[in-house]
Amino acid sequence: RSPPQVMRFTSAPSARSDWAVHGNQSFGQCPADAPVPQRAAPEVDANRLRELCGSLEEERRRVLLDVQVKRQEQSSLQLELQRLQKELEKERSETVEATRQLRDRIDQERREGASLEMRLLKAEMGGSDKNEETSSVKKEVDEKTKEI
Repeated sequence: RSPPQVMRFTSAPSARSDWAVHGNQSFGQCPADAPVPQRAAPEVDANRLRELCGSLEEERRRVLLDVQVKRQEQSSLQLELQRLQKELEKERSETVEATRQLRDRIDQERREGASLEMRLLKAEMGGSDKNEETSSVKKEVDEKTKEI
């Protein structure tokens, strides 16, 4: 036969009959070998409970403050993230536009270079009386080539 199992402890037992026991014995009875807890003075219990409640309340306030600070940080970080995303999008669009403008300029310079090359070839084929025009076209071609 196994000893009965204690199921729950009612508030600060003063006698064996305050224990709730499960087994062959009925509730309200205590086995003969069960320890009888010593009851502390009510003032000590009340003071200890007040201390515990105060500690728990202080901890609760600290946790609530910490949660509030964390929420403010989260909100601040979300705003910063949104600002940075907008800034990144703006910079991307500016980069795309600047790249497009540079490509257009390069294409324009290539067309001008090709046009000057054609003028140079025509001038060279046209004869020696156009040497002055040829040298000016060559200078233009050289200048445009350096710009590119």
